[in-house]
Amino acid sequence: MIIQNKNKRALAPITQGAEFSPYDYFINGIPNPHTRRAKFNDLKNLRRFLDKNDLDMVSASRIELGLFREHLSKLNYSIASIKRHISTIKDFYTYLFDESIIDSNPSINLKSPRQSYTVGKTEALTPKELSTLFNSFGSSVKDSRNHLICAFMYYTGCRVSALAKLTVDDLVYKDDTYHITLKEKFGSTNKCISHIYLTNLITRYIKANKITKGYIIRSLIKGKDKLGSRPLCQRNIYDVIKKSCKAAGIKDIYS
Repeated sequence: MIIQNKNKRALAPITQGAEFSPYDYFINGIPNPHTRRAKFNDLKNLRRFLDKNDLDMVSASRIELGLFREHLSKLNYSIASIKRHISTIKDFYTYLFDESIIDSNPSINLKSPRQSYTVGKTEALTPKELSTLFNSFGSSVKDSRNHLICAFMYYTGCRVSALAKLTVDDLVYKDDTYHITLKEKFGSTNKCISHIYLTNLITRYIKANKITKGYIIRSLIKGKDKLGSRPLCQRNIYDVIKKSCKAAGIKDIYS
């Protein structure tokens, strides 16, 4: 295999022997190295399970794949991890079927366990903590942007990805509020009306930074307290929220 771990040591091939196999072609056809490594480990776990039952991966049936799913559950794998394993199995056997290596796809009806929450795993900020957070921001361009990020997330409940993609065209000022269009996952959109606190923040932020088009949440020009034209990426927005909470002296595990 040409996959490597963090220590740059080559991982052992999924199949025995030195020749390249369908497993190798499947794994190395995945462009993202992190996804590639995760799927490699998933298939390695499946191979170990099948080896104990004197089966190989090509001849495995839906029954064996279902037993593997139950095997993961008995080992106390999380539902998210089991779902990822099932996704890998489906991708792998679909690949084998498309390449005419197997005559039928045994994973086609393999179901993943359901994962649902009625209560979030992280606590929401209390009104006192929220007040402490908002009062911790200064008047610099960076602070005003970070203040807007935290307030926007709180008052709209949007995803970070939606905030990163927010543009001037997504804000329509009407009846003393902003009518906001949020671009969510899979091309869907949500609409909301801004709270008065958020309305005032947006107005001051846009006016102070002379933003007339393009993205709302932007990165700073290097070495200056001035916004550039490039949007702030999702990872950096997460960091802004976490660092802002930490600097305000409140918990940085937020919801």
